[in-house]
Amino acid sequence: MDVLFCTQIDYSFGEREHALSFARQIERAGYRPHFAVAHKRIGNHIRLAGYEPLLFDSPAGLRDRIAEVDPALVVGCELYNLAGVLVRCLIESGRPVATLDGTTLGLEINNDPFRGPEFRRQLVLPEHFVAFRPCPVNDVGPDTDRIFHFRLLPELVRAEKDERAYELLGLDPRLRTVLLPIAPWALGGARYFGLDAYHDRLLDRVAAGLDASGERIQLVVVANVSPRPPVAKGHASVHVVGLLRYDLYDHLLRSCDAIVSDNIIQNSVSKAVVLGIPHLIVQNMPGASSPTPVGRGGLLEPEIPFRCNIFPVRQVFPPWREYARIVDVAEFVDPAGIRDALRAVLGRGFVDPERRARRLAYVARLASLRDPGDLLRSLLGAPSGRLPEPVTLGYS
Repeated sequence: MDVLFCTQIDYSFGEREHALSFARQIERAGYRPHFAVAHKRIGNHIRLAGYEPLLFDSPAGLRDRIAEVDPALVVGCELYNLAGVLVRCLIESGRPVATLDGTTLGLEINNDPFRGPEFRRQLVLPEHFVAFRPCPVNDVGPDTDRIFHFRLLPELVRAEKDERAYELLGLDPRLRTVLLPIAPWALGGARYFGLDAYHDRLLDRVAAGLDASGERIQLVVVANVSPRPPVAKGHASVHVVGLLRYDLYDHLLRSCDAIVSDNIIQNSVSKAVVLGIPHLIVQNMPGASSPTPVGRGGLLEPEIPFRCNIFPVRQVFPPWREYARIVDVAEFVDPAGIRDALRAVLGRGFVDPERRARRLAYVARLASLRDPGDLLRSLLGAPSGRLPEPVTLGYS
């Protein structure tokens, strides 16, 4: 029995990772996953992850791919991010439709992304569809007839530093390595609103915090910018390496010593939580409408003025969500707090003992979630026949 995943946005790396994890798990249960992709760059990611992509460049091309695969289920990655004309193709195929729902905020974020009337848009969605919610980022909750939770990346394991991979990036595998990934959409959003300085300041504050540790550390910035020669920041060296090939980035993430992010919902943070990699989210939530942790001296005001919500430059992630209460955070506007948090992350592997305890309990509960193969059996019935060998070898 075949399942077709449809993905369009080339900079939505995390959504594809959700789909790939789901695909690997249903494949082990005997279902045959396929990926219809709208860009060659998406195709490169899918191919390096172990699947041969099916490219399309128009709605007619997507319809041809659906007819070619003849899937029992079509899955938008995510439906909320697909162009309306492509969602109509999925609906008009007459097959059951599902979405990956990475944060439970997809509908809200995509319908009104910047909380301003000039940006509001009307999404095209099926009248009936199923949502598969990966955990992390989602809270572990009960399933319904339309919402199903699944464990993200159970196959993921940490890796030892590979000397060749590190040397290819100009890195020293003997040094402690801190990864700072910045999503292309986050960087692009900041630039669109003239807030280029935000990520420059973020990088300076993280580098200064690492320098304060007194230990030689290499900070690796993975972002949609041109690679630059390494720059020394005291004890820390900053390596801006641009965007990386999927397999190279995967190895760097699984072998690094810590991850710093500007984005609580970033897939790399989810992986850090699952793998137990020390991490820190440098968030920017002071002055937001919801109560949040604050830095020293009580309430902090945003350092950069905002006329609307700009995620993640101005993060407004619901603080009552379980996931918001398990990750380690510091505030962008509190450089001293960033320094102290990084010292804790590098020293003992975590910042807040209470958050660490909740995080371990959250990760332990992931094992109780239903297997995606079992979810599909309840929706579609058993696959017509098990594959003799897995199509993918998983992570390289």
